[in-house]
Amino acid sequence: MALGACAPILSRWQHGRDAETAYRQARDLRQRLGEQYPSEPMYRSQLALTCSHLGSLLLQTGRPKEAEEECRKSVALFEKLIAENYRETDFCQLVSGAYNTLGDVGLSLGDVPAAHEAFEKSLAVCRNATQITPGDVEARIQLARTYDELGRCDLAGYEPEKARDWYEKARAILRALEKAGKLSTAEYADWLKGLDDNVTFCGSAQKAVADLDFALKQPADQIHRLLVTRGGTLARRGSCPEAAATAEKLAERGPKDPAVLYDACCLFALCSAAAKDGTLQARHADRAVRLLEQAIRHGYKDVAHLERDTDLTALRKRADFRKLLDGLREGPRPEQPSGKP
Repeated sequence: MALGACAPILSRWQHGRDAETAYRQARDLRQRLGEQYPSEPMYRSQLALTCSHLGSLLLQTGRPKEAEEECRKSVALFEKLIAENYRETDFCQLVSGAYNTLGDVGLSLGDVPAAHEAFEKSLAVCRNATQITPGDVEARIQLARTYDELGRCDLAGYEPEKARDWYEKARAILRALEKAGKLSTAEYADWLKGLDDNVTFCGSAQKAVADLDFALKQPADQIHRLLVTRGGTLARRGSCPEAAATAEKLAERGPKDPAVLYDACCLFALCSAAAKDGTLQARHADRAVRLLEQAIRHGYKDVAHLERDTDLTALRKRADFRKLLDGLREGPRPEQPSGKP
């Protein structure tokens, strides 16, 4: 009954027409079916999956706050199913995928700790499934996906060493499946290449942390990421003078680029948080706010990210920071007539 009733709705998505409306209608229908047949886990599982897919779609269309709401509904439904003693392996890919989507939302909002928590929950689900059914290829592929996500998360949290370990674990699973003839090389070629590239980047990032000149001598398309990773890693370690110097180098590379200016702002905010001396804390925070102001002037306008980015914790109590944030929330003021002809 549920699948038949949902088929016309979901077919609209399959043909690319109004995907969001289709998902919302399918979600509402499955909500009603779950309430009508509370003893049937299938309906609630389908509802959780639809919420997760809708969250992913909202994230892709630039609405992370709405995405987060749908993803949290999804994981709450799955967690309730698991708590009711339904076998976790039955929902492994679905539950893990929901947690991973929630983690993606956290990263989109700049909330690395929240993202890491979601990915760790996904990891626990995947590990449990692979222990119970070690021969399940799909469960192992999902475990590799989660390792990949954790690598991305730790890299965003300025821990390239840990990130590299996660990427290598993901790659090892896929290579082992490939060697055993259980993985289509053509189907997963892009993913494997991406993992190879990420492992290489993490190695370069570790060298860049130790040597600024190394970072500056790399190909132009890598320097930005290397400087961001170097500066964040050094600030996290408490090496504020080196981190601040790296932030200045970054800012110099894009004095009118809002993304560059925003990243430099984040590095100075991290320096402020790590500094032991009050004068240095204030100096780094002042510089961070000035860079944020420049970023906004040159087009930065991601309010949702700015509201949650944990790199900016040291700035949140400052009146000048709140003023900038409030200005973005309000949007540009309409131009007033000058009175001139």
